[in-house]
Amino acid sequence: MDSRFLRAAGRAVGALVAMTVVGAGLAACDGPMHRPPPMELTVTSTDTTQAVRGEQAHFLITVINPTSHEVRDVEFLQSGDWENTEYRAATCSAQGGATCPDLGPTTWTTPSMPAGSSLTFDVAVTVKFTSAPVFENVFGVYSVHRFGGVSATGHGTVVADARSGDYRMYSSEGTLTAATLDFMAGTFAADGVQQTFTGIGLPNLSGGGVFDAPPDLLMGSFDAGSGTKPFVAARRFVETVAALDGRGFSVFSRELVSGQWQTSVHSASVAAGVLTICADAVPYAAASCPAASQHHHWLSVAGGVFTAVDLEHGETLTFQVAMSQSALIFLRAGSDAGFTGLQVGVLVNDGPTDNGAFGVGSDGSWGWLNLLDGEYSVDWTTPGGGSWSDSATLAPVTGADRGLRQGQRSSDGAMLLLSVNAPLGVVVGAPGSVASGEMQLFEPSIDYYAQLR
Repeated sequence: MDSRFLRAAGRAVGALVAMTVVGAGLAACDGPMHRPPPMELTVTSTDTTQAVRGEQAHFLITVINPTSHEVRDVEFLQSGDWENTEYRAATCSAQGGATCPDLGPTTWTTPSMPAGSSLTFDVAVTVKFTSAPVFENVFGVYSVHRFGGVSATGHGTVVADARSGDYRMYSSEGTLTAATLDFMAGTFAADGVQQTFTGIGLPNLSGGGVFDAPPDLLMGSFDAGSGTKPFVAARRFVETVAALDGRGFSVFSRELVSGQWQTSVHSASVAAGVLTICADAVPYAAASCPAASQHHHWLSVAGGVFTAVDLEHGETLTFQVAMSQSALIFLRAGSDAGFTGLQVGVLVNDGPTDNGAFGVGSDGSWGWLNLLDGEYSVDWTTPGGGSWSDSATLAPVTGADRGLRQGQRSSDGAMLLLSVNAPLGVVVGAPGSVASGEMQLFEPSIDYYAQLR
């Protein structure tokens, strides 16, 4: 039982003892001592049956005075399941002349509940990332002028988190790994390594975090033993060639060449079962890519894995296209001979006008990112726990597909290339820039960003 209930019981007993002592002193002159009347207030509490890990659950509690007389100095004690929940806030509404108490961090007390009055409390708790599927919230009512007390228990049930499940994880270091995320147990496992997470909102892991881009895509960073690396993980994939017809992607590449990481952006489009990639280092629009730079790949697909064959250039590559609601994400990592790295493609669009986001970088940094139509800014936390900020003024890239932007980073003058289409955004260093080799992945979500700040 919560310690506050014990204290309240002690106070009630203490009050009773005090009244007994006073009564004993007055008994000879004033007649026999009378025991305090019993508690007559009633209390009810609703259940919450759709609680979600990391989100708030609400208990609606009603205290009624059904009698024909006033009850004074009423105490309300809130006793949650603090191992599985965390108290967040409460509101109160009064009827029939009752006065709402001060809902501070200590015991709540109201001086009077007149006959027929009532108080209704909405108590919000946050459900922790624990494996317990149920939790309780006990609400007690006491008064020093009444004998005993009453209480009501609200029961909470956690529903299965839709984000839990098995994913295919594409790392910026070129690895392709099966991953499992369990929000009920608070675990994330990949590459033979399991980590646990706790917290509200974004579940933080050592050196980084798992960040969800709902409903079927994860973006974040993970340390499987060789340092924190960004990743994109998905579990729903396009399974037909026809589903890609007429689609265009801005494909951001991070590739290990002669022991050095290099980044670039290429346009890609699909028409009539053929994937055309502009291989030129200049980020041309798909429609204006020089003929000599166009690599045409015939597509086939099996089990959600596309095979693209370019007989003219002797190229064969495999990739997947992840699905998240109506968005499509092109994903390729370390699965082809001669290629080590990550390719992430977002659908061509007109670009964002206002986005808050959370992002991770290939150097292990992670933190907040703001992306406006003409400005990019970041506040990063380094793997060592330090922090730094940076910014760049953005402009469309002449001759490139819509949505591609570039800017010069204020800290070192490095040129950045970026594009975003919900639920994913990508930033890379422009070829030849001091930032070449860098990649940032981020989730563009204004509401989520505002909630977590």
